[in-house]
Amino acid sequence: ARDSRAADPRPSPSGAARAFLQTGHRGDVRAVEYDEGRGLLFSAGDDGSLRVWDLASRTLVARIGVGRLPLAAIAVNPTRTQVAVLESDGVRGFAVSAWDWTAGNRLFRVTLAGEPLFLRYSGGGGWLMLGESAWQGLRLLEASDGSPHPFLPEGFGIVGFAEVSRSERTILTYLPSGRLQYRDAASGNLTAELRTAPYLSGLRLSRDRRYAAGSNGSEVLMVDLVSGAIRAKVALPGVRTLDLSPTGDEIACLAPSAAGGLELSRWTLAGDAFLRRPGPTV
Repeated sequence: ARDSRAADPRPSPSGAARAFLQTGHRGDVRAVEYDEGRGLLFSAGDDGSLRVWDLASRTLVARIGVGRLPLAAIAVNPTRTQVAVLESDGVRGFAVSAWDWTAGNRLFRVTLAGEPLFLRYSGGGGWLMLGESAWQGLRLLEASDGSPHPFLPEGFGIVGFAEVSRSERTILTYLPSGRLQYRDAASGNLTAELRTAPYLSGLRLSRDRRYAAGSNGSEVLMVDLVSGAIRAKVALPGVRTLDLSPTGDEIACLAPSAAGGLELSRWTLAGDAFLRRPGPTV
């Protein structure tokens, strides 16, 4: 968002996206995350700052000066007042730092060899997870201090996405080759493996964790995480980013438009098909 504005996640009556607030960021806003449970919006960007907004009152809750590097991604802990950010110059400097956004203090900072494929907290909030382009591609860090979690399964491979059950006993991973693997978190043993669509990125989970939406570069797909089956898909080349509604029946996508710019579109899941919602786009 080059104009440093964040969008109101609540739809307007006309279905158009609305400018919600001036975030105060200098330069591009590179990452925005919405915490539905607490009604908070987190924004970060080129100026190396993280900002937390209360959507109900439209007030700034916290501002954290992370550092000099741009911030390229945000992960919000669902059970604690913690947020993690990816600090990156996009070339050689990569690090993940975690912060207590109420106290404003840094909990830990870990340097990385390259840009992670994803960054997110586990469902129970105990671990920070990231994917690396390496043979043992899943890295788990303790949310409290960033220390490595002892999880060393054999033959893991590159991991494009991961999620942990709320009990933190089971780990689901998506491998770019098109495999969904379920593993026991304590032992690392493989308990189930499913085939699904390959080369998906930007995966987002439905609230019930039954489905995931992602893009392969030319299509947006909805995948059943229990069976691996593709529930629905729609052609949408060049998708930059997408998000899934909390109910799991609507997707918002940002993709190149025919006019040469970027276009925000919204799609409703109707049975086994995506239907584009009418109305203006931005």
